[in-house]
Amino acid sequence: MEPSFCLYKAHHKSGLGVFEVRIDSTGELLGTESKCQATTITSAGHRIVMKQVVAPTAWLPAGMTVDSAVAWLFYITKLNELSERLLISLKLPDMVLPVDAGANTGQFLTAIEFENSVRQVHLGTPDEEYFAWSDQAAWMPSRLVPLLSDYKLLVTQVEANGLLTQVPELFINEGFYLHYILAESPRRKSVAYPDEWDVATWYAVDQTRSMLEAAWEEQQNALGPR
Repeated sequence: MEPSFCLYKAHHKSGLGVFEVRIDSTGELLGTESKCQATTITSAGHRIVMKQVVAPTAWLPAGMTVDSAVAWLFYITKLNELSERLLISLKLPDMVLPVDAGANTGQFLTAIEFENSVRQVHLGTPDEEYFAWSDQAAWMPSRLVPLLSDYKLLVTQVEANGLLTQVPELFINEGFYLHYILAESPRRKSVAYPDEWDVATWYAVDQTRSMLEAAWEEQQNALGPR
């Protein structure tokens, strides 16, 4: 059964067009609550807490910078026995400008690059190996680890215009964590290797959950009491 309900949709403007973050489901939307850059979405079978954060970039290798980097963190909990399929995506729905796009993955990373002669954007998310071997604590059912490590369970796929994640089927009270990162910069040559293209945006989307959560806490603390 294909998802027919849009639970959430947001947009991020870039120099290559407007990217869309979207959550689709086979179950209906029951409620949405937003507070302090976090949105809680309740569907027929799941609760999804989504946090948006400026992704840290100070750690990038010397000579590498990006114009912007933003991340969306998803914490998903199964609420009941209802069968519900969840799809989460980050895509460029309308390629108005001439743009080349293609997969550009790495260890622990599923990524896609968009570029033209002026700008470049990378989208990145953890791959199956990351989920299998990283410390996901309460946000990764241990029963899924063997399937992930053998690539028998595929979580995210690269499509022509972005990333599409199918949330694994969860049991009651099980949780699953996912994040997407988008990084953008001018299309330019590398400072360290002038004969090669700069890859700062690719580095910037290869971050761990702990890095993004630390950035979230720091940014929330900077806002002060609310």
